[in-house]
Amino acid sequence: GVTQTAAIADFVAILAKERNDSPHTVKAYARDVGEFAAFCERYYGGPWSWAGVDRLAVRGFLGALQQRGLAKRSMARALSALRTFYRFLSTTRGVDVNPARATRTPKLDRTLPTHLDRAEIEMLFAEAEARAGAGGFREARDLAMLELFYSTGMRLSELARLNDQDLDLV
Repeated sequence: GVTQTAAIADFVAILAKERNDSPHTVKAYARDVGEFAAFCERYYGGPWSWAGVDRLAVRGFLGALQQRGLAKRSMARALSALRTFYRFLSTTRGVDVNPARATRTPKLDRTLPTHLDRAEIEMLFAEAEARAGAGGFREARDLAMLELFYSTGMRLSELARLNDQDLDLV
């Protein structure tokens, strides 16, 4: 309803001005809380209030996001948006419940390590050098590519696009 929308508008204004959040975060939080309000309209199928929302509604919302194929990171952000919104409601509207607080954040998928450590790099080069020493053209080429890639810091896409014309052998 009107009061729900007004609360979201005030929340977004505070995020942008007082908390100094990035415009990207402000937009995402506004969208997340707006989508949650739309979910509550359907979920309760009648009049509802922010204070009357329970944990099951929050879990239902996250379930709906998951069914839509949203990444776990986006679901975690939506939950964070709701927690922040309910803290805002507590300080500005006297709403003393936070149904998002008890909900567990979805476990994020583990990401790959960002770099190899020194020992791993040394093993990689030792293997490439051994293969180049024992092999033919392809193994020597692979070692040259590895050396170039490692020593220049170029992007993999740049390495893949290199041609004969790009080499200055003089």
